[in-house]
Amino acid sequence: MTLWILLFSACIRPGSGEDTFVDEQLSPPAIDSFDVSCDVDAAKWTIDVMASSWTTGGEVLLTVDGIYAELHDVTSQQVAADGSSDHLSLTMNIVADWREATGNAQTAFLCADDPALRFVIYDLDGKISDCRNWGENQAALDTVEDIPPCAVPATSAR
Repeated sequence: MTLWILLFSACIRPGSGEDTFVDEQLSPPAIDSFDVSCDVDAAKWTIDVMASSWTTGGEVLLTVDGIYAELHDVTSQQVAADGSSDHLSLTMNIVADWREATGNAQTAFLCADDPALRFVIYDLDGKISDCRNWGENQAALDTVEDIPPCAVPATSAR
């Protein structure tokens, strides 16, 4: 009798006739909050972003004059299991010599430099989904070569 039950149960598809996992379509991620801070004493920049759904990460561009610019990856630190949020963060140490600045870890921009920043997030297909500009001289961001524009209202300034 036990053998028949095992054979019969092997023929039943798991989840058949029951509620099964539904592959929800996620909406394109949007930036819910964007925080930039610089700690003079610790000599560190921190960028924290909350997105409205899963991303494939983001990038931040920093510049003061549009001539010298740095581009850094910003990675997901924590995501909601249901796809409803993504927390991205980047902390960069400030270095004294711009030649020592390394992507995603160190920057040559001092807190007093007050650089303009452009932050973009990417959807699950790797396409830009949303962006924010930050800082005083945001016009300098549009003069950096090969950087796409950010069509966000002026209220995105700090």
